[in-house]
Amino acid sequence: MPKHQHYAVIDLGYGDSGKGALVDRLCERHDIQAVVRFNGGCQAAHNVINKGRHHTFSQFGSGTFHGVPTLLTNHVMFEPLAAMLEAQHLRDLGVADPESMLFVQAEAKLTTPYHWFVNRWEETQRGDGRHGSCGRGIGTTMAYAEQIADEEMVPTAYDVLEAGEESALRLKLRALDSWARGKMGPTAALPDLNWLMNEYAKARKLFTWVGSSSLVLEEFMAKGSVVFEGAQGVLLDEHVGFHPHTTWSTCTPDNIITELNDLRMPFNRVTFYGVVRAYTTRHGAGPFIAEDASLNLPEAHNGTDEWQGSWRVGHLDLPALQYAVFACDNRIDEIYVTHVDSADAEPALKVCTSYDGPNRTFRLRQYDRHSFWEREAQTAALLSGDVQPSLEPWPADVTGLDRATYIADMLGLPLAGWGYGPSTEDGTWMDEETS
Repeated sequence: MPKHQHYAVIDLGYGDSGKGALVDRLCERHDIQAVVRFNGGCQAAHNVINKGRHHTFSQFGSGTFHGVPTLLTNHVMFEPLAAMLEAQHLRDLGVADPESMLFVQAEAKLTTPYHWFVNRWEETQRGDGRHGSCGRGIGTTMAYAEQIADEEMVPTAYDVLEAGEESALRLKLRALDSWARGKMGPTAALPDLNWLMNEYAKARKLFTWVGSSSLVLEEFMAKGSVVFEGAQGVLLDEHVGFHPHTTWSTCTPDNIITELNDLRMPFNRVTFYGVVRAYTTRHGAGPFIAEDASLNLPEAHNGTDEWQGSWRVGHLDLPALQYAVFACDNRIDEIYVTHVDSADAEPALKVCTSYDGPNRTFRLRQYDRHSFWEREAQTAALLSGDVQPSLEPWPADVTGLDRATYIADMLGLPLAGWGYGPSTEDGTWMDEETS
């Protein structure tokens, strides 16, 4: 296989750090053969503004404006109905035949409207103890797959290909209907099975279905570079995030490493970019030590949502970002800082340099990835009110590029580039800045 250099985009925060804009810029700068999605599902929301066009990329990769196809690996959950709606919006923006650009691995778990309804019902039942959810059935898709006794009854993208009258898909959807009614009650308003089968029959004809994402990935990599586009953020990761306010998805580079191992490719053939904002944000429930609602940091494409909850802002949270870098097993090569313009416009913005506990500095700990109770105890401590941020002013005269450089220095990594403005055209790479 030719030795092309490849790229990975990892959000080091709670999501919404600007992954989509960076992927778009990489596809503009390099001969990218494919954007590879390696986690999450239809709850991803990567806002890209390119030459006046705005799209919130969900299942399509954020290089679609440049004609770059998307490969959904078996680590991704596929939702065909949402993908068809997203394709229509891309078509409205002038993208020709977007459906043909989406390659779906047949073993990808299928997210259905039944998962949506149960997800929303369960989150509502939690009342004030909500975990935080996009309401798109992602966690429910994974929970159902783990709870069901017969793993052969877990619906996958492959079932959409065999969506005949008496197919396995119909049988699995009937089982999902019964499962949902068992939770929500026998009279729950759930989708009509025949309608859903008809929608899946439409999807079967639209997208490109592949039996092995590894073989397709190998073909793309042989032709040129690929970009691995992450979803959500490391601080929401299922194994290292602050349980239970996490996503049922691996947001660290682990799934990429699995793919590279399958292809026997050296890790140094991939440049791992860690994406961070120049301040901190998160959606909905969960710990947020550096939060400060008084900050004037307006957001054009995020806001309060019925399921995700409120949009929250705060000071730059260095302990959380340092924790995220470490959680990635130090595989992050360079830092890309976004929203520097917003940070420059808010003089009250500070830097959280440490967490203060009742008697000493509170340090975030990395626990065994399967030790949920230890991570839950750490989350409870963060939510108790006993842990407070130690805030310091930004260093004197640090603005713009200096602000981005400061963040990279504090994380002990080189600065790849920075975003100063809402459009991808507003981003700058360090080799452009210094040339």
